[in-house]
Amino acid sequence: VASYDAKIETVAGLPSMLPVGQAGALPVRTVVSNWGTETLSGEVIVTSGGKVVGTAAYEELVADDSEVVTVDVSLPEAVAGDVDLKISVSITGQTDSNPTDNEIGASIELTDDVLAYDHATEEMYNDSHAIRFGEEQGTAAIGIYIGAKTVMKAFSIGWGDASGEEIGLHVYEWNPDADPDDYGYIPVGEEIFGMTASQGTENGQIEYRLDDELVLAPGYYLLGVKFNSGLVADGVDTGQTYAIGEYDTGERVLVPQPANIGTVAIRAILDDGSGSVDAVSMSGASLTLYPNPVSETLTIKSAGMVIDAVEIYSASGSAVCGKTAVGGDTFGYDASGLAPGLYFARVTTVTGVEVIKFVVK
Repeated sequence: VASYDAKIETVAGLPSMLPVGQAGALPVRTVVSNWGTETLSGEVIVTSGGKVVGTAAYEELVADDSEVVTVDVSLPEAVAGDVDLKISVSITGQTDSNPTDNEIGASIELTDDVLAYDHATEEMYNDSHAIRFGEEQGTAAIGIYIGAKTVMKAFSIGWGDASGEEIGLHVYEWNPDADPDDYGYIPVGEEIFGMTASQGTENGQIEYRLDDELVLAPGYYLLGVKFNSGLVADGVDTGQTYAIGEYDTGERVLVPQPANIGTVAIRAILDDGSGSVDAVSMSGASLTLYPNPVSETLTIKSAGMVIDAVEIYSASGSAVCGKTAVGGDTFGYDASGLAPGLYFARVTTVTGVEVIKFVVK
């Protein structure tokens, strides 16, 4: 047995599709194991295109033990398309005796508005990939993470054997690190949205618009679909698929599903203003933000009126620049001290408030 041997066991919670507007704050959960004989400390490092996009430390990991390490990843120059990630583990002050198990690769498709964790392909939308609850309806759920405040506009659900039944669509708050109850189940948080819809009879990835658009703050959520049969599962286990059970008291809990089921094709359609917007129009007045991406001085300029105030927020909603009075047509801000990632400038003029997205590189 080697003295120093750290291994990346798994990577969990990584979406298969991620809206560009959510790419500034993405938690990547990894499991690091010590396969050597010496206690280890080191880092988990995530890179994309040769650039480091996130790091997290692990400390005093004893032999034969494992630790969940969550890396906060930011893809500040994200555009729609495929992004390859490399997740690797290092040992502080030592050379790993077995570097062959130090890395795992992953790929994410950056989209305009689709958030998904499944890997369903066109060939899977048939009854051979459809799951069923039996005689009564049950609720399948997928766990999701929202990194930047957004609006959910619709569910997108993959059917392989749609029969036209009435289905339920639900969104719940969720704490994946919550302590299990006395029976070993994780409790489900508060339901924040619910509606019914006709499933329809068409197979494929079908969108269901929400009755009212739902604002989601940064955090973890469950997307639940109540149905009898027909929901597609891809056979790829991501640890994100659950059934939602209910006690006689009405309390809801999560029931993990067998790994061979894989991940169900329940997706969210989001609208977080993630288009490439550098200039916006306000009642005839033009606001321009430049450069974007920025590394030093950020400038916001109005061509038509006085800027009253500007506030700047990170993707998680934290204020990095409190409300600052301007009183002119130009605002400058030193962004060199900000961490790379997605930010929002909230600009107030006499006509109202506009929010402009920008990236720090």
